Amino acid sequence: MPDLKYGKHVFWISSAISLIFYILISYLTPRHESLPLLIYYSFLFIAFLLIYGVSNREPYVNYAYMAGIAFRLSLLFLVPNLSDDVYRFIWDGRLTAHGINPYVFPPEHFLSKPGYEDIGLTHSLFDLFGKNTHSSYPPVDQLIFAMAVLISPRSLFGSILVIRVTILAFEAGNILIIRKLLKTGGKPVRLGLLYVLNPLVILELTGNLHFEGIMIFFLLLTLWFIRNNGFIPAGIAVGLSILVKLLPLIFLPYFWIRYRKKGFVLVALSVIIIISGFLPFLWIDSVRGFLESLALYFYKLEFNASIYFLVRQIGYWAAGFNIIWIAGPLLGFLAFLLIIYLSFSDYAKKVRTEETVMWLLMIYLAMTTTLHPWYVITLLVLCIFTEYRFPLVWTFFIFFTYEGYSVDGYQPDYWWIGLEYLVIYGIMLWEIRTVPEFHSSPVTRGMNRIVRG
Repeated sequence: MPDLKYGKHVFWISSAISLIFYILISYLTPRHESLPLLIYYSFLFIAFLLIYGVSNREPYVNYAYMAGIAFRLSLLFLVPNLSDDVYRFIWDGRLTAHGINPYVFPPEHFLSKPGYEDIGLTHSLFDLFGKNTHSSYPPVDQLIFAMAVLISPRSLFGSILVIRVTILAFEAGNILIIRKLLKTGGKPVRLGLLYVLNPLVILELTGNLHFEGIMIFFLLLTLWFIRNNGFIPAGIAVGLSILVKLLPLIFLPYFWIRYRKKGFVLVALSVIIIISGFLPFLWIDSVRGFLESLALYFYKLEFNASIYFLVRQIGYWAAGFNIIWIAGPLLGFLAFLLIIYLSFSDYAKKVRTEETVMWLLMIYLAMTTTLHPWYVITLLVLCIFTEYRFPLVWTFFIFFTYEGYSVDGYQPDYWWIGLEYLVIYGIMLWEIRTVPEFHSSPVTRGMNRIVRG
């Protein structure tokens, strides 16, 4: 165990260095400046591991939790520099705030008609995202977008600030629930720092304003209620998580199968919540537009995929063209079959719910055609309650997908993507073989050896 005085110096120096690099990345480095961006992130990740390594006793565990909050607050006044998604958030919010269903028409519809400039639907905002795509953000997101616009109708920065404060509030909830789940599960609360201090979590949720943080809050709440035999509130919580991001839909079959009658109550209530949330938006045209946007994830969008990129390359060799219109839906269907199979398996009945949910999510991520960096954050938070740590390593490697951005757009580096998945799948398979035997992750043991010297 590190000497207390030595650990104190490491903690405060690493925290100060982290704060500097959060400011450098977020306020001073455009997305297309990939080399400094990746260098800064590497230093951030090293500092994160050092803080985690020395925060193994009181009072430094609590100090480290407070440092995670301080790092988030340092990004309070940031206009996102690594993602343009926030501009679509504001666009949708301006529609909803003025009583216009955001799912009915794509942005180009409003720009071709006079009068919409008065409510902020301008080319300066529109040019920052796709003009032909309908909104695919579920109702809870739309509510927050509209709230941000209503509170700050004229100021883009003001609306961004409202969204960030909202995400920060949910992140505070995440931190509290993680600590409670760890304590009641007999695990050290220090493990929560793998989420609280993780640079990917801080940059993508608080910095770039991705709503996975809000989805995670309701998902963690679901796990908390299940652990305490509260399947009615669990159904409400998981329904709300789906109304933030549709991803938790993949967990519903498992909840039903694992918990039988109680699981049926959970699923039934979640379906009621989901239908109730979408009900105000359920016009024929809005349903069509929403589904068209979702279909893009199977038929068109490609980013940092693993199995899909291999299948696509085989398609190029065999057919001479991109077979995404076949491979995307086929891999989606295969993921569905594997999710059902795992949900029925004896393994899923023996291990903790958090572990099964983690593997269900991993199936989806392995089969998807699009995997942005913030998608693995949910996998990270779930792994904290298990003995597996490959998602932690992934939060380092996946940030390097930003290397493909330039002033002219995005060009993927397939060599780096290949290295990313070679490392992640290699560690995952290693852990699958060794974790049941040793009851602790090889990655965790390696980190401990490094920290202890």
